[in-house]
Amino acid sequence: MNKVLLLPLFVLFIFTHFSTVAQTSYEIQCTMTLEEISQVQPFNVDHYKQENVRDIVNSLFTELNTIYNKLNNDQGEPIAEHIQAVHSAIESAEEVGMNYSMFDADLEFIETIE
Repeated sequence: MNKVLLLPLFVLFIFTHFSTVAQTSYEIQCTMTLEEISQVQPFNVDHYKQENVRDIVNSLFTELNTIYNKLNNDQGEPIAEHIQAVHSAIESAEEVGMNYSMFDADLEFIETIE
């Protein structure tokens, strides 16, 4: 191929690559509802620890949404306090014996941005 054809193709590739990278949207990877999460816990749905599970899940969803929204909107605001809140929620989950594996992908992503 001659250079006259290769140069425009290369430029098109570069613009396409950067436009798709710039449009990356972050969102919560956990697709389960609060009820579904409650059902997969190692204790009964009527167990007193379910109230803790609901609080922890609500906290995780709130903090993860905040983190992803700030990343999507390219806000320069620090997200460290929200990441810390996620870590605190995970510590609480471990204390009550909660199964939080449905958030594994989100937690792995959080580790990459710390």
